[in-house]
Amino acid sequence: AVGAAAACILVALLAVIYRRRAQAAAWASGHRQWLGQLVVGFADGLSALGSRRRLVEASLSTIGVPVAFVATYGSALYAFGLGGLPAGTTLVLVAAIMFAIAIPSAPSSVGVFHAAATWTLIELGAPAARAAAFALVTHAIGVVTFIGLGAIALSELGGRAALRPPRV
Repeated sequence: AVGAAAACILVALLAVIYRRRAQAAAWASGHRQWLGQLVVGFADGLSALGSRRRLVEASLSTIGVPVAFVATYGSALYAFGLGGLPAGTTLVLVAAIMFAIAIPSAPSSVGVFHAAATWTLIELGAPAARAAAFALVTHAIGVVTFIGLGAIALSELGGRAALRPPRV
């Protein structure tokens, strides 16, 4: 409930910044030129808040990510014989993992992901070895999937040429 309230307050604050972006940029520029430019760029990035349709699309796609994780990890729990854990385990697991990987860490959240998933599952009653195996395998599958999708996307964007800085 606290997290949901904080998220609502944050979205409202961002909407105010977007709607008053000219005043916010002028105020920031009065303090530091670079800060004014940062506020202008940030406000431009909030342009989805200016269109109800784009805001709904962004909200639905953002909500889709944890829902997909819940379905994925819920299936994996059954595959690892952990389907008998308490109701809501998958939701708690996804929340713990998403919170943990938000903390700066090693690339692909190596270690942080595993610690959060393993600890959460053990606390909810899973055997330690099975919880660790779950964490290792689900993370490996996810990383390999993202590497493959990234390679496909890079290829579609023009391969190595897409990685070169633009000519000025």
